Amino acid sequence: MTENFKDYPLSLSEIKSEKECNASLWTPRDCLIDLLRQIDNGKKVNSLIICYEYTDKNECSRASHQQSVKDGLITLGLLNLVSTKLGR
Repeated sequence: MTENFKDYPLSLSEIKSEKECNASLWTPRDCLIDLLRQIDNGKKVNSLIICYEYTDKNECSRASHQQSVKDGLITLGLLNLVSTKLGR
């Protein structure tokens, strides 16, 4: 059975982040749960790219991603759109 996040409660860091308009207060887990909450409340997500940075066993910083996208051009378009929005 798949867990439904429709009514999953907001974390304290989510509440504080929204109140202070400070995205740095979100944890990676907060972001993922918020997206699941939105999807389970009916938001139709057609494509998804998750980019993340992590520390490996040698204490080196690494980057990776996961995606659910139908076409490579959509991947590039989404990345470009988000990059443009972040620059504003």
